[in-house]
Formats: sequence, structure tokens, C-alpha cells
Amino acid sequence: MRKIRLVFFGIIFVIFTFAIFYLNRLQLVPGTGVSLVSELKITRISDGGHLYKDSAMTEQVEIRELVLPDEIELRTDSQTSFEFFYFDTSFIALPGSSIYLNRKSKEFGLREGELFWNKITQSRKPDLKISLPLASAIKLSNRGRIRASGDSIQIWNYEGLSVFESPQGSQDLAVDRMAILKTNAKSNTLQVHDILSPPEYISPESKKIAIRKASDAFVNLSWKSAIRPADYRVKVYGSPLRESVLYDEEFPSNRTVLDLLKFSEPGEFYWEVIPVERETKLEGVPSAMGCIKVLGVFIDKDLAAAPPSMDIESISVSGNMVLIKGDAEQNANLFINGDEVRIDMDGKFFHTMTYPKIGNYTITFRLVSGGNIETVITRQVNIFEE
Repeated sequence: MRKIRLVFFGIIFVIFTFAIFYLNRLQLVPGTGVSLVSELKITRISDGGHLYKDSAMTEQVEIRELVLPDEIELRTDSQTSFEFFYFDTSFIALPGSSIYLNRKSKEFGLREGELFWNKITQSRKPDLKISLPLASAIKLSNRGRIRASGDSIQIWNYEGLSVFESPQGSQDLAVDRMAILKTNAKSNTLQVHDILSPPEYISPESKKIAIRKASDAFVNLSWKSAIRPADYRVKVYGSPLRESVLYDEEFPSNRTVLDLLKFSEPGEFYWEVIPVERETKLEGVPSAMGCIKVLGVFIDKDLAAAPPSMDIESISVSGNMVLIKGDAEQNANLFINGDEVRIDMDGKFFHTMTYPKIGNYTITFRLVSGGNIETVITRQVNIFEE
């Protein structure tokens, strides 16, 4: 009996050793079953979307297809994103994108559209290279983004070192840098810029909400401010594939309020904030993506569409200085003569203003709810010499 056990365990050990050796030879991407050798594997297509494997957009790709042709073009319509793996890198192609692969010539490229990439394992393979329009190419870093249109290419490098090759020569792109290649009838121009780092400490990173009263639908979004003067672009998507932009607004401060009742159906919403440098207007590195899950809406949406409340308690004038006190709904954005004013945790606000000369002035208070419903109040003040 003992001898039989030894033989049995010996066989198991041989099988296990062979399996480890075989998987190591395959160099599979962990958790995907995708080979790092040269296999391109589509892993996700946005819900209800259409992905095509020809430039005429007549032949659809099924996600269950395990084997793709040696030469293929993958093209999305204006509503579809898709995720795929190639070598050790995960990609998300946004709507309107076209990628191509020729295994025989070993060419992999983006014809048009937008790609996000994320290297998911450190392999022994050489740097992955993507061919681009305008006679250019890029050796991918750990993480970044490419946008290719008819007359320009934009490369954002989020992490690691990338190399951008263009008719102007090779250009190293360190972390938090971007390259812009433009062409016209006469020449090509290449510009390289520093960009803002991703906003940190986003809140909420993950949140579940059951909307039972109107105030439950308001979610405070916040993040850490950038080190240089910046505005912030907040985008909300219906999925992490970014195919459906549900909300897209730009703000001068590091917080805003989102009204979930403005979206038609409960579900999962993914949000990110992108810093925008005020001087150059260039987008920086997006924050990590947060997720807000709405478990259900148990109120009448029409009842929640009331203007936000605001009360001006006092306006005091001293010389050319005006002191304003008041109350306002916390889950709204307050602007006084266009300047954003903070509302504290008790719903109170305080604001001072100065005027250069005597006269009669109008002060405009504008309170905007997360659903973009406004309350506007005006007051008159007289500035006089003491």
C-alpha cells in the first residue's frame, strides 16, 4: 500500500512540475489566459456595442472568438469601446477607434481614435511598439494614453518611460509628460510639455447609495488640489470602458456636487477627475477611477427637481468693503458675482468684497444644485465715503 502511495504522489509531482514548466513557457498574463507571445485577445465589449473586423464595418466580432486572423483591423462605431490584451499590456479603445494587427510583419498599430494602455506584468519581452499615423510610432511605457486624429497625434505618458518616434526624431517621454505632433501642408511640428500629476485622495473611491429622499441623490466629489494653478474636469461614465459619457464639467475648485437623479436609470457610475493647467489648457493625468453604485430610487424624481434654497442674512457695508452672511443648501455650489464661495458643514457662508470707488452696485447670488437647477438672488449696495 505504501508503495502505491509513493507511486501516486510521484506521478502527481511529475504532472505538477510539467504544468509549471509549460505555463512558464507560455508566459500567460495572470488571470486572463492570454499568451504574451503575440496573441491578441478581446476581453470585453461595451454593452450593446458593435465591434467590427473590417474597415467597411460589415463583419462583427464576437467576444467568444478565441482565434483571430493573422491580419485584422478592429474598428468601433461611435458608441462602442472595447478592452483587449496584447503581449503583457491591457488596452481600452474608445468609440471611433481603429487598430490593426499583422502577425506576419509583426506590425501592431492605431489608425485613428483613442487608446488607454496599462502594462499589467513585467515580462522579459522587448518594449511593445505601436505604429501611428503621420509616420510615427511609440514604445509603450507602463501606462498612458494616445489620441490620433487626421492631422495630429497626442501622447500622454502616465507612468514609466516612453519613446515617441516621429519624422522629427526620437523623443523620450518621462512620467507626466506629453507629446503633440501636428502636420500641415508645409511641415510637421513636435511639442513636448510637462503635465499635471493625477489628483490624489479622491472621494468617494467606492460608494453604495439607496435614494429614499432627494438629499440622498447628492454626492459630494472631492480631491486634492494640484501643485500648480489648475481647473478640474470631472467626467462620469456608465462603465469603466468610458464609452458613455454621462457628465462632463470643468470646475475651478477641487470639489463639486453630483446629482444622481439626473441619470435616467439606477446603476453603477464611474467617475474621474482630470487636472487642466490654466496657462496651457493641457489635460494632465486622470485620477484613479471611483465607483458609485445606486441600489435603487424610491422617490418621485419630479419632486426632487426643486430649486436649491438660499437665505441672505445680512449685507454690511463699511467704507468700500462689503461683508455678506447667509445660509444655503450644502449640496450645491454658490457663486457671488461669479466667484465661488464655500458653504460650511452647517450650511453657512461668509464672503467679503471690496469696491474701488463709491457708487451703487448689484450683487448677484447664484446657487446651483448638482442637477444644474439654479436659484438666483440679486441685492443692491451703496458704497460711500466715510
